[in-house]
Amino acid sequence: MTPKSKTGFSVLLLSYVAFVFLGLDQLLGVAWPFIRRDFVLEQDAMGAALLSGTLGYMFASFASGRLMTRLGVGPAMIFSSGVKLLALVALGAAPGWWVFVGIGFFSGAGSGVVDAGLNTYIATHYGPRQLNWLHACFGLGATVAPLIITQMFNWGLVWRWSYVVIGLLQGVMVVAFVATRSQWKPLWRTEAAVPVPTTPVRRMSYRETLRLPLVWLGIALFFVYTGTEGAAGNWSYTLFYESRGVAASVAGIWVSIYWAALTVGRVVLGLVIERIGARLTLRLCMIGTIVGALLITQRAVDWLSFLGLALVGFALAPIFPTLIAETPGRVGNEHAPNAIGFEVGAAGIGIALLPGLAGILARNIGLEVIGPFIVVIAVLALVLHEMMLLPRWSRLKTAPGLAQGR
Repeated sequence: MTPKSKTGFSVLLLSYVAFVFLGLDQLLGVAWPFIRRDFVLEQDAMGAALLSGTLGYMFASFASGRLMTRLGVGPAMIFSSGVKLLALVALGAAPGWWVFVGIGFFSGAGSGVVDAGLNTYIATHYGPRQLNWLHACFGLGATVAPLIITQMFNWGLVWRWSYVVIGLLQGVMVVAFVATRSQWKPLWRTEAAVPVPTTPVRRMSYRETLRLPLVWLGIALFFVYTGTEGAAGNWSYTLFYESRGVAASVAGIWVSIYWAALTVGRVVLGLVIERIGARLTLRLCMIGTIVGALLITQRAVDWLSFLGLALVGFALAPIFPTLIAETPGRVGNEHAPNAIGFEVGAAGIGIALLPGLAGILARNIGLEVIGPFIVVIAVLALVLHEMMLLPRWSRLKTAPGLAQGR
């Protein structure tokens, strides 16, 4: 759907930029060897930082629908961006590890409202193509982030500066959201990616939404999907640099290529997904993720592992935004705000707990466990997706009181 006014276009463009800034926050994976050395930590300590950020992210994403309903979309974005700005600067100034971990909660909370809120807004007023492009912007930011921090290391700066610089840049988003605060449409009132009533849709309770089996399958799938994305993004640098002896600059470049592949995949597949269909796109991409993860597991030829990492990024590209875009049709419009909040929250949990589990395994078994770990969770994601397509679950998506989806 093409925006019909300059106001609609400016809001869509700002949403894209906001997701670039969300991607810029992907600093931990590249900074981790240096943070670990600075605070004298074991490999699995990363799990504490990821868990703290996830708790904040989960809390905020679950509450994002109600926050936007009560405050309005624009004010909610202003508040969350301001929290994110302060948290990133504070992370760079953290005097100790547990202070760093504690501040991570607020950083995650700021991201959670922006992430879930803009996903809900774009799913409501636009469609799968715009959602894929929205998440391509996240990939763009995540592509640039490792290059920024690697260049800072080349200049002799410590890891702390990367958090401070990205945090100060977040101030641009605060100003932009203030300037456009009155231009954001209400949720569930006008044009949407799926047919909806012209009057507001009755808001279902969390309990009613959680009665739907498809919601639980969606929660599980988002948990596993983002765990796959997070494990590849957070641990590939350490795997290549510390276990396989790849030069730090080369390892950093390939992490950027991973995120670049995610970005390119979302742009390219966003153009074709409406032609080949969401179901086939998701199935092929999940299979491609498994193939890429298998390539990462081999150690004999570095470039094959690098190629596998890039393939994982490209194949993962459309999964998150496409699943979000399909949520109203899967569970119904009345449940969609709650369901999307649950899905984004589950995604936050997955991106913390599963890479954290990978860190525990790496400490006890060795870093080479990372590749097989990604293979296993990628296979699990495919299984969950195929379960969601079974007719028995589709028949249960229109429970009493549930609006029909597409």
